[in-house]
Amino acid sequence: MEKQIDISELEDIKVLVNSFYNKVQQDAILANIFNGIIQDNWSKHLEKMYRFWETLLVRDHTYNGSQFAPHANLPVNEVHFDRWKKLFKEMVDENFTGNTADEAKWHAEKMAEMFQMKIKHYQNNQTKTTYIMNSTKYQLAIASVFIWIGFICAISFMEAWIKFQALGITLSLGLGIGRLVFQALNKVEIILSIIIIVSMLFSGFNHFKWKHLYFAIPLIILLE
Repeated sequence: MEKQIDISELEDIKVLVNSFYNKVQQDAILANIFNGIIQDNWSKHLEKMYRFWETLLVRDHTYNGSQFAPHANLPVNEVHFDRWKKLFKEMVDENFTGNTADEAKWHAEKMAEMFQMKIKHYQNNQTKTTYIMNSTKYQLAIASVFIWIGFICAISFMEAWIKFQALGITLSLGLGIGRLVFQALNKVEIILSIIIIVSMLFSGFNHFKWKHLYFAIPLIILLE
């Protein structure tokens, strides 16, 4: 293609966008990421990019929307951004020359730096949030186990015999109270079991971390 003087109109923007994404779709580092996200919606994506770069370079405001939001969850790092910048600069130099062409490369450089910083920050926060949530679920499960053991110890080693020391308590009355207490305990045990199981299922089950429960649950059964 004949080298143009500079980027000045929508047709130039289309050459810029189409040439760049042709490179991206054939690139060993970027192709899988872009094709995986965009899939069969390349026409829609290219139209959006026409409007974005037209607004940025030609000053014809046809683009509305958040630049970063669609990129927040991309599985990318410094290697991908370096490659993206390299391909974009190559594409501009192959097709254009002039002040606006230089401006396009400058915008691409700054935008890549900003996106890289934001994505890294977002990924770090997501990891930290996931860790805190999983730790909370683990702590909730462990607390439920100790509460369960506490109930059993209190009932089996205290309530079961100490109630007979109360004045006026007969054997039949004491056994009746015991049955009511154990019925109530069974309901509490169901609730605690559900809490433990749900906590395990929704915390990204970690065999090593949760191994403590393998010993706690048999201990509970033995105590009963």
